Amino acid sequence: MASPDVTVWDTLLRDGWVVVDAAAALGCPVAGLADATASPFDAAERLLGTTPLLVERQPIRPTEGARAFAGSREAAPLHTDSQMVLGVPAAVQALVCLEAAPRGGESVLVDGMQLLGWLDAHHPDRARALFDTPRTQRFYFGDVSGPTLCLRGGSLAWTVAPFAHDPIGRALAAALDAAPRIVLRLRPGEALLADNRRMLHGRTAFEGSRALLRLLVWTERTPPPPHLAARAQTLAAP
Repeated sequence: MASPDVTVWDTLLRDGWVVVDAAAALGCPVAGLADATASPFDAAERLLGTTPLLVERQPIRPTEGARAFAGSREAAPLHTDSQMVLGVPAAVQALVCLEAAPRGGESVLVDGMQLLGWLDAHHPDRARALFDTPRTQRFYFGDVSGPTLCLRGGSLAWTVAPFAHDPIGRALAAALDAAPRIVLRLRPGEALLADNRRMLHGRTAFEGSRALLRLLVWTERTPPPPHLAARAQTLAAP
Protein backbone atom coordinates (compact mmCIF):
# COMPACT_ATOMS: atom_id res chain seq x y z
CA MET A 1 0.00 0.00 0.00
CA ALA A 2 1.09 3.59 -0.53
CA SER A 3 2.70 5.32 2.45
CA PRO A 4 0.47 7.95 4.09
CA ASP A 5 3.20 10.61 3.82
CA VAL A 6 3.95 9.97 0.12
CA THR A 7 1.33 10.49 -2.58
CA VAL A 8 0.14 7.61 -4.72
CA TRP A 9 1.45 9.36 -7.82
CA ASP A 10 4.90 9.87 -6.26
CA THR A 11 5.03 6.20 -5.24
CA LEU A 12 4.03 5.12 -8.73
CA LEU A 13 6.74 7.24 -10.35
CA ARG A 14 9.34 5.98 -7.88
CA ASP A 15 8.54 2.27 -7.72
CA GLY A 16 6.61 1.65 -10.93
CA TRP A 17 3.60 0.20 -9.09
CA VAL A 18 1.47 0.56 -5.99
CA VAL A 19 -1.59 -1.16 -4.49
CA VAL A 20 -4.28 1.13 -3.10
CA ASP A 21 -7.60 0.73 -1.29
CA ALA A 22 -9.85 1.59 -4.23
CA ALA A 23 -13.07 1.39 -2.24
CA ALA A 24 -11.75 3.96 0.24
CA ALA A 25 -10.31 6.21 -2.51
CA LEU A 26 -13.64 6.20 -4.37
CA GLY A 27 -15.72 6.44 -1.19
CA CYS A 28 -17.90 3.40 -1.78
CA PRO A 29 -18.35 -0.21 -0.64
CA VAL A 30 -16.73 -2.96 -2.70
CA ALA A 31 -20.12 -3.81 -4.18
CA GLY A 32 -20.37 -0.24 -5.50
CA LEU A 33 -17.03 -0.10 -7.33
CA ALA A 34 -18.53 -0.77 -10.75
CA ASP A 35 -20.86 2.19 -10.36
CA ALA A 36 -18.11 4.34 -8.82
CA THR A 37 -15.93 3.84 -11.91
CA ALA A 38 -18.76 4.53 -14.36
CA SER A 39 -17.15 7.96 -14.73
CA PRO A 40 -13.65 6.64 -15.48
CA PHE A 41 -11.98 10.06 -15.69
CA ASP A 42 -13.11 10.98 -12.19
CA ALA A 43 -12.25 7.53 -10.83
CA ALA A 44 -8.74 7.63 -12.31
CA GLU A 45 -8.12 11.09 -10.87
CA ARG A 46 -9.19 9.99 -7.39
CA LEU A 47 -7.13 6.78 -7.53
CA LEU A 48 -3.96 8.41 -8.85
CA GLY A 49 -4.14 11.84 -7.30
CA THR A 50 -3.29 13.48 -10.62
CA THR A 51 -5.42 14.73 -13.50
CA PRO A 52 -5.53 12.36 -16.48
CA LEU A 53 -5.78 13.38 -20.11
CA LEU A 54 -7.76 10.37 -21.27
CA VAL A 55 -9.11 7.17 -19.67
CA GLU A 56 -10.34 3.92 -21.21
CA ARG A 57 -12.50 1.63 -19.02
CA GLN A 58 -12.92 -2.09 -19.66
CA PRO A 59 -14.47 -4.89 -17.57
CA ILE A 60 -12.13 -7.90 -17.30
CA ARG A 61 -13.76 -11.29 -16.74
CA PRO A 62 -13.63 -14.74 -18.38
CA THR A 63 -15.55 -14.82 -21.65
CA GLU A 64 -16.03 -17.81 -23.92
CA GLY A 65 -14.22 -17.36 -27.23
CA ALA A 66 -12.29 -14.28 -26.09
CA ARG A 67 -9.49 -13.21 -28.43
CA ALA A 68 -7.39 -11.55 -25.73
CA PHE A 69 -5.84 -13.00 -22.57
CA ALA A 70 -7.90 -10.53 -20.56
CA GLY A 71 -11.00 -12.59 -21.37
CA SER A 72 -9.52 -16.02 -20.64
CA ARG A 73 -8.52 -18.07 -17.60
CA GLU A 74 -5.11 -18.90 -19.06
CA ALA A 75 -1.83 -17.53 -17.80
CA ALA A 76 -1.08 -14.21 -19.51
CA PRO A 77 2.57 -13.77 -20.60
CA LEU A 78 4.44 -10.64 -19.58
CA HIS A 79 3.58 -7.76 -21.89
CA THR A 80 2.66 -4.08 -22.09
CA ASP A 81 -0.74 -2.62 -22.95
CA SER A 82 0.39 -0.87 -26.11
CA GLN A 83 -2.85 0.51 -27.54
CA MET A 84 -1.89 3.96 -28.83
CA VAL A 85 -3.58 7.34 -28.74
CA LEU A 86 -1.79 9.74 -31.10
CA GLY A 87 1.16 7.34 -31.07
CA VAL A 88 1.43 7.15 -27.27
CA PRO A 89 0.56 4.18 -25.01
CA ALA A 90 -1.26 4.63 -21.70
CA ALA A 91 0.89 5.85 -18.83
CA VAL A 92 -0.88 3.78 -16.17
CA GLN A 93 -2.79 0.53 -16.04
CA ALA A 94 -5.18 0.40 -13.07
CA LEU A 95 -6.73 -2.97 -12.17
CA VAL A 96 -9.63 -2.63 -9.73
CA CYS A 97 -10.54 -5.96 -8.14
CA LEU A 98 -14.27 -6.66 -7.85
CA GLU A 99 -14.01 -10.42 -7.31
CA ALA A 100 -10.89 -12.55 -6.75
CA ALA A 101 -10.61 -16.02 -8.26
CA PRO A 102 -10.87 -18.87 -5.72
CA ARG A 103 -7.52 -20.18 -6.98
CA GLY A 104 -4.84 -18.46 -9.07
CA GLY A 105 -5.19 -15.20 -10.96
CA GLU A 106 -2.25 -13.41 -9.31
CA SER A 107 -0.87 -10.33 -11.07
CA VAL A 108 2.79 -10.61 -12.13
CA LEU A 109 5.10 -7.63 -12.69
CA VAL A 110 8.68 -7.22 -13.92
CA ASP A 111 10.38 -3.83 -13.60
CA GLY A 112 11.61 -2.86 -17.05
CA MET A 113 14.18 -0.45 -15.65
CA GLN A 114 15.74 -3.16 -13.49
CA LEU A 115 15.66 -5.50 -16.46
CA LEU A 116 17.42 -2.93 -18.63
CA GLY A 117 20.10 -2.43 -15.97
CA TRP A 118 20.74 -6.18 -15.86
CA LEU A 119 20.96 -6.39 -19.65
CA ASP A 120 23.35 -3.41 -19.77
CA ALA A 121 25.61 -5.16 -17.27
CA HIS A 122 25.49 -8.69 -18.69
CA HIS A 123 24.35 -8.45 -22.33
CA PRO A 124 25.08 -4.91 -23.58
CA ASP A 125 24.51 -5.93 -27.20
CA ARG A 126 20.98 -7.08 -26.36
CA ALA A 127 20.35 -3.87 -24.42
CA ARG A 128 21.48 -1.77 -27.40
CA ALA A 129 19.20 -3.72 -29.72
CA LEU A 130 16.19 -2.76 -27.59
CA PHE A 131 16.88 0.90 -28.40
CA ASP A 132 18.32 0.61 -31.91
CA THR A 133 16.42 -2.12 -33.77
CA PRO A 134 12.93 -1.38 -35.13
CA ARG A 135 10.48 -4.26 -34.84
CA THR A 136 6.85 -4.95 -35.69
CA GLN A 137 5.09 -6.67 -32.81
CA ARG A 138 1.65 -8.21 -33.07
CA PHE A 139 -1.00 -7.56 -30.43
CA TYR A 140 -4.62 -8.71 -30.49
CA PHE A 141 -5.68 -5.15 -31.42
CA GLY A 142 -3.11 -4.83 -34.24
CA ASP A 143 0.58 -4.33 -34.94
CA VAL A 144 2.89 -1.84 -33.23
CA SER A 145 6.15 -0.81 -34.92
CA GLY A 146 9.31 0.79 -33.58
CA PRO A 147 12.17 -0.10 -31.23
CA THR A 148 11.27 -2.08 -28.10
CA LEU A 149 12.36 0.93 -26.01
CA CYS A 150 11.82 4.38 -27.47
CA LEU A 151 10.40 7.82 -26.77
CA ARG A 152 6.70 8.04 -27.49
CA GLY A 153 5.17 11.42 -26.76
CA GLY A 154 8.27 12.40 -24.80
CA SER A 155 8.08 9.43 -22.40
CA LEU A 156 10.30 6.37 -22.52
CA ALA A 157 8.08 3.37 -23.25
CA TRP A 158 8.55 -0.36 -23.49
CA THR A 159 6.57 -2.19 -26.18
CA VAL A 160 6.36 -5.92 -25.47
CA ALA A 161 3.84 -8.22 -27.14
CA PRO A 162 2.77 -11.42 -25.34
CA PHE A 163 4.51 -13.61 -27.93
CA ALA A 164 7.44 -12.60 -30.13
CA HIS A 165 9.57 -15.06 -32.08
CA ASP A 166 12.11 -12.74 -33.70
CA PRO A 167 15.69 -12.73 -32.31
CA ILE A 168 15.08 -9.76 -30.01
CA GLY A 169 11.83 -11.27 -28.75
CA ARG A 170 13.48 -14.62 -28.00
CA ALA A 171 16.39 -12.95 -26.17
CA LEU A 172 14.02 -10.77 -24.19
CA ALA A 173 11.87 -13.78 -23.26
CA ALA A 174 14.97 -15.55 -21.89
CA ALA A 175 15.88 -12.47 -19.81
CA LEU A 176 12.32 -12.22 -18.50
CA ASP A 177 12.35 -15.86 -17.45
CA ALA A 178 15.30 -15.08 -15.16
CA ALA A 179 14.13 -11.63 -14.00
CA PRO A 180 12.85 -11.01 -10.45
CA ARG A 181 9.07 -11.00 -10.39
CA ILE A 182 6.56 -9.25 -8.21
CA VAL A 183 3.54 -11.49 -7.65
CA LEU A 184 0.42 -9.93 -6.12
CA ARG A 185 -2.98 -11.34 -5.22
CA LEU A 186 -5.49 -8.51 -5.18
CA ARG A 187 -8.35 -8.63 -2.72
CA PRO A 188 -11.80 -7.29 -3.61
CA GLY A 189 -11.74 -3.51 -3.15
CA GLU A 190 -8.04 -3.14 -3.93
CA ALA A 191 -6.50 -1.68 -7.09
CA LEU A 192 -3.10 -2.32 -8.62
CA LEU A 193 -1.70 0.79 -10.31
CA ALA A 194 1.23 0.05 -12.61
CA ASP A 195 3.40 2.27 -14.80
CA ASN A 196 2.41 0.79 -18.17
CA ARG A 197 5.44 2.25 -19.96
CA ARG A 198 7.91 0.78 -17.46
CA MET A 199 6.41 -2.34 -15.88
CA LEU A 200 5.80 -5.51 -17.88
CA HIS A 201 2.77 -7.29 -16.50
CA GLY A 202 1.04 -10.64 -16.77
CA ARG A 203 -1.18 -13.01 -14.81
CA THR A 204 -1.16 -16.56 -13.54
CA ALA A 205 -3.85 -18.98 -14.70
CA PHE A 206 -6.93 -19.21 -12.51
CA GLU A 207 -10.03 -21.24 -11.83
CA GLY A 208 -13.60 -20.12 -11.35
CA SER A 209 -14.89 -16.57 -11.55
CA ARG A 210 -12.77 -13.43 -11.42
CA ALA A 211 -13.85 -9.85 -12.12
CA LEU A 212 -11.74 -6.72 -12.51
CA LEU A 213 -12.16 -3.28 -13.98
CA ARG A 214 -9.22 -2.06 -16.05
CA LEU A 215 -8.55 1.63 -16.51
CA LEU A 216 -5.93 2.64 -19.06
CA VAL A 217 -4.90 6.17 -18.16
CA TRP A 218 -3.06 8.66 -20.35
CA THR A 219 -1.35 11.49 -18.43
CA GLU A 220 1.07 14.31 -19.10
CA ARG A 221 4.44 13.00 -20.24
CA THR A 222 6.98 11.81 -17.68
CA PRO A 223 10.44 12.60 -19.11
CA PRO A 224 13.00 9.82 -18.56
CA PRO A 225 16.45 10.34 -17.03
CA PRO A 226 18.71 12.20 -19.50
CA HIS A 227 21.06 9.24 -20.00
CA LEU A 228 18.16 7.07 -21.14
CA ALA A 229 16.57 9.79 -23.27
CA ALA A 230 19.91 10.16 -25.08
CA ARG A 231 19.85 6.46 -26.01
CA ALA A 232 16.25 6.36 -27.22
CA GLN A 233 14.89 7.11 -30.64
CA THR A 234 11.95 9.49 -30.82
CA LEU A 235 8.88 8.21 -32.63
CA ALA A 236 6.65 10.91 -34.03
CA ALA A 237 2.90 10.50 -33.73
CA PRO A 238 1.24 9.19 -36.91
